[in-house]
Amino acid sequence: MCSLFRKKKDTTAAIIAQMQAEEQRRIERENAAKAEAERLRVEQERAAQEAKTDAANRAAANRSAAMSAARTRAMKSLESRGVNPYDYMDTIDERLNYNASLLPATTEDFTGQFGDSFVDAVTSSIRDKSRNQATRWFDTNIAPNYEETLFSSTMDDPYVDSILGRQKQEALDTVTRARSRGQLDELGFTGAVNRIGELEKSGRSTAQSLSDAVLANKRSDLRKLIDQGKSAAGSLELGQTFNPQDWSGRIQSKAKELGSSIEGDVYGALSGQQFFDIGDVITKGGQAQGVSNPTPAFLDAQASREQLRQKQRGAGQGGTF
Repeated sequence: MCSLFRKKKDTTAAIIAQMQAEEQRRIERENAAKAEAERLRVEQERAAQEAKTDAANRAAANRSAAMSAARTRAMKSLESRGVNPYDYMDTIDERLNYNASLLPATTEDFTGQFGDSFVDAVTSSIRDKSRNQATRWFDTNIAPNYEETLFSSTMDDPYVDSILGRQKQEALDTVTRARSRGQLDELGFTGAVNRIGELEKSGRSTAQSLSDAVLANKRSDLRKLIDQGKSAAGSLELGQTFNPQDWSGRIQSKAKELGSSIEGDVYGALSGQQFFDIGDVITKGGQAQGVSNPTPAFLDAQASREQLRQKQRGAGQGGTF
């Protein structure tokens, strides 16, 4: 009985041991499978990363080669137009980097970004920078109202004053002589002088308008030269140069030329203008002293009769003595 029990116990232990061994082997197989799966996963990831890196390296190499080729084409294009490309390498590289930034890192075809359109963009950018720089020189050194300041509206006043002053004095001398000859009495003389004052105001307005036209023409001539320079600056092409000193000299020379002739041009514009009509002045003076139709001839005759009466009066007084 005890022997049979022990035998049965041993059999049970063996079965348990066998089952435990099988479970252990199963666990080991699962662990091995997991390890293999992990190894395969890592290997696949590594392979994918290597492929990605290789693609990125190829793209970077292609990008670098495309940029280098584009840089060379741009430089040759500038050289063909008489421009030293090394003066504009910053502009070329700036445009290269900008175009490159527009594409994904994995791009391998750069024809669209670094083809003929890229070269055209570089040359246009350099041309526009040259134009802007030249135009800024005008905006900085030549004020927008330069000609207005140079030929101010008051610089012709001395010449207008001179002409009006001379004619006014001639008119005053004439009415003074008319008073001395007896054409005008004190009332007539005062009336004539007042009329001279009125004619001076209207004459100044007319003279100023004519003189202002002279200044306006000079401003226009100078502005035309300035605008010509700005137009040249704003239309520079590659290979062309802009010389600020040359334009500065031309503008200053033109301004000096125009300024030197102001006096003569004002006198020329006012030549032939009689701002004080002596007949009108004498007539107004005669009206002031009570003559209804005081023409100069009538006043002369009146003066002659008055002088004759004075002589006769003097002769009669002498006979009495």
